[in-house]
Amino acid sequence: MFIFIYIELRQHLVIASSLHHNGIVRTTVDLDEEILRAAKDLARERSQSLGRVLSDLARRGLEPPSPALVMRNGVPLLPRKPGAAPVTSQAVKDLLEMEN
Repeated sequence: MFIFIYIELRQHLVIASSLHHNGIVRTTVDLDEEILRAAKDLARERSQSLGRVLSDLARRGLEPPSPALVMRNGVPLLPRKPGAAPVTSQAVKDLLEMEN
């Protein structure tokens, strides 16, 4: 399977991909001009192709959302690594005393 991407009329992204040994499917996607401009800027900054940048952005956008942080007293509780000891008030006090 191969994929190539080129810009048509500065507003359309045309993607052609070979799905079977003989068939080619073309798809035109309308992008807002500011999205296209931002993607081109990212591609230039990262020294990557526009197709790579758009693929990476789409892939990240399609990932399931990360679990929401649990809040306690208006402060987010950060997840701890499996097997790590919890941070207690006494441990924080001890560290503050060591610092002073």
